[in-house]
Amino acid sequence: MKVVQSCVFLAATAWGAHASAQMSPNDAASFEHSSGTYSVACGKADAARVTVAVDSITIEVGTKRLSGKPAMATGTTFGRGPPPPEYADFQVELMTSITSVYVMEGKDGKYLVFPNLEYDGLEKHFGKGSLSGRFRRCS
Repeated sequence: MKVVQSCVFLAATAWGAHASAQMSPNDAASFEHSSGTYSVACGKADAARVTVAVDSITIEVGTKRLSGKPAMATGTTFGRGPPPPEYADFQVELMTSITSVYVMEGKDGKYLVFPNLEYDGLEKHFGKGSLSGRFRRCS
């Protein structure tokens, strides 16, 4: 099972690196519109945080850090139908060389969620539960 997860992670990383070179203007606009720093606790310096920019995404948890390149953005990640109820605030999925994040926007503003933590190797790298929850936009 670990070999399969590693292969999936490496394939996604290679795909993301190739795709980022071909990112469309609409994809870049989605990353720019979603840019900023997000955290589960904006006022705490040691809290997990995600920084989204047009040219990078960085995830930091304690002393661990992982950066990747944007690949593409999609608003149709759920197909032709509406998103499931737990993703009712869904705006766009940002795909990067290290992971995908859903950009959501609710009554309290913009936030991110990680939909595939068990598949993309992030929980293994940062620790189980460290990237769960809503990452609210801090700046």
